[in-house]
Amino acid sequence: RGATVGAACGPFRSAAPERCTVEFGSRPPAATRHVEPWGLVSWHGRWYLAAYDTDRADTRVFRLSRIVGAVEPVGKAGSVVVPEGTDIRAIIV
Repeated sequence: RGATVGAACGPFRSAAPERCTVEFGSRPPAATRHVEPWGLVSWHGRWYLAAYDTDRADTRVFRLSRIVGAVEPVGKAGSVVVPEGTDIRAIIV
């Protein structure tokens, strides 16, 4: 579990400030997700990502331990805009 979280956390920490879309594999169900990362929060000992899922056109929360494979940037830096007034922690908890 720790290796997966560590591997996923780093790319999201850099993607959020760079404001670029990323893709990654998730389980279950196995799928490639394309998201605009908004921020990370640790809650009850687990790390979560709040993001806009471009494939589902909605806000989503992803537990980092469920991300499989590499997290790859697929968008241009500066292309992600976090809506004004968004409370990342409130989305996750």
